[in-house]
Amino acid sequence: MTKNKGIMTLIHVAVGIAIALVFANLTPPAPLSQYGLTVVGLFIVTNYWFATIGMIWPSILSITLYVLLTGAEAAASVTPILGSTTVWQVVMLMPICGALKETGATEVIAKFLISRKVLSSKPLLFSYVFLLACFAVGVLTGLSSAVILSFTLFDGVAKAIDCKPGESYYSSMTVATFLAAALGTTVIPYRSYLTAMVESFSKILGTPMNGAVYIIYAFCFMLVFMLLMLLVMKFILRVDMSKLERLDAEALSQNVGRINLSGKILLVILGVVILGIIYPLLIKSGFLYTLLSKSLTNNLFFGLAAVIACMIHVEGKPVMDVGKAMTKYVPWGLLFSMGIMLFFADCLSSPDSGLRDFLSMFMGNLFGGMSSWLFIVCVVILTVVVTGFFSNMATGIVMLTATAPLAAQFGVSPMFLGILVMFSSMFGFLTPGGNGLTPLLYGKDEISSKEIYKCLLPFMLIFMVMNVLSGVILGAIF
Repeated sequence: MTKNKGIMTLIHVAVGIAIALVFANLTPPAPLSQYGLTVVGLFIVTNYWFATIGMIWPSILSITLYVLLTGAEAAASVTPILGSTTVWQVVMLMPICGALKETGATEVIAKFLISRKVLSSKPLLFSYVFLLACFAVGVLTGLSSAVILSFTLFDGVAKAIDCKPGESYYSSMTVATFLAAALGTTVIPYRSYLTAMVESFSKILGTPMNGAVYIIYAFCFMLVFMLLMLLVMKFILRVDMSKLERLDAEALSQNVGRINLSGKILLVILGVVILGIIYPLLIKSGFLYTLLSKSLTNNLFFGLAAVIACMIHVEGKPVMDVGKAMTKYVPWGLLFSMGIMLFFADCLSSPDSGLRDFLSMFMGNLFGGMSSWLFIVCVVILTVVVTGFFSNMATGIVMLTATAPLAAQFGVSPMFLGILVMFSSMFGFLTPGGNGLTPLLYGKDEISSKEIYKCLLPFMLIFMVMNVLSGVILGAIF
């Protein structure tokens, strides 16, 4: 088995190098440059390697190919990979989220939400509150920890109501739980791979993204989306929820536990961080605005939050053990993938590549003669469908590059269109390699791929329709 895996790794490497060489030697269609076509090939190859091999050493191999095929300077190419402000922000924020999880605070919050007496004998209400809890965990923690904790909580619920693998409620709620937690990690666009998209957004549109609008849109969207998932489960998939009618919320509440002092302090710190992100986006004047947006920026603001978590001690121990948090909760694979994607996004959006002009021309011909609402519909559908099979970060960056320059032509706000495209690209779950979190779903032994797709496809359709309707309605407003 190990030998076969090694052989397949070599095959994937060889295929990737072959693809990169083909792109580097093709004649590019104007106005795309040879450099731009080469980078497009490397962009595709890198995503292929991420899906089939991994993230860390394939990133190094990709940047090596970039230098060899484009003739760029190695030092200038290597430095941006882990030296960007985006990577810095993730390194500062992820340990805080990890330390919060370490205190058990997120589990206490989730258990408290799902153990209220008002939920007894109300299957839909209980399921909705549970998904809200998973969503909250995703918002608060992010990355794989959110999905792992949510799955752990659901396994506890399944055991409490005697719901076993193979039963319709178990399989459908496993998928719904995954989506609630995974999409919850996308609500705050200043951590994990989302920060790469935020930075690309600024470069492509030439203006910083309005994070407040994105957060409000994503948050409201998810509240409705989770409810619609449950309605589809009950009335279309005909999921049996009868066991929930016998749920003893009082018994479940006995194991809620309490948030310790360290957890409370970290929750406050994380809350201040979130407020610090939103404040300068809403209030654009005064001392705090200048301090947060011009002096500290998110880079040092996140850094100070981490420093404070290390400085505060409870019972002789720091609230955040920086050594443990940095070792356990800083995802190096993710950082490498973010760094390389940011680098390639910068290369693709540069005038030297000619890609923006080429895509604008192509999309202009594709969408030519459309009304503004039909333009929004087509952009959303194309984004959701493509990201279902491809890397969501890659899809988001490519679609932003292709459609943002056309926004004014169709009378649509570039800022709103960019936010819509960015969130529409979040549903990259149709293949195990489409998103960094999908292996957690497809790797569960208790649920088959057939059961996953039976639920995932209608949920994806809901996600797409909701974004289409939201885009058309809000597009008319903006």
